[in-house]
Amino acid sequence: YVSHAGAFKSIPKNDSIFDIDLARAVELLAQAKAGFGGARQLGNHPDDNKPISLNRGRYGPYIKHGKTNATLPANMDSDKITLEQALEILTLKSGKSAVTKKSTRKKSATKAKPRAKKKIA
Repeated sequence: YVSHAGAFKSIPKNDSIFDIDLARAVELLAQAKAGFGGARQLGNHPDDNKPISLNRGRYGPYIKHGKTNATLPANMDSDKITLEQALEILTLKSGKSAVTKKSTRKKSATKAKPRAKKKIA
């Protein structure tokens, strides 16, 4: 593969690793940026001034703010989303993640006794 500044692209099978020059490497890296990701900046969050971006991922479009990722609802058009709509989705995501599930598994009050070995006569 070809790698530069955190971006990488696999070398196609029809290219030889010994024949790739700088121009071909730059071309391959440009193709890598056209795949997933492709973040579109929506603006900065009003509370902390960190950027909010719309990304395209493996499972569809999502909104990213800091370390928080929120999936875009299926009924929303990713090309027409606004900063205000993104803020609402992030608010809903942060509200949902605050709830934790309690374990439904029952804990044993006593240790299980070891089984007695059978004697063979």
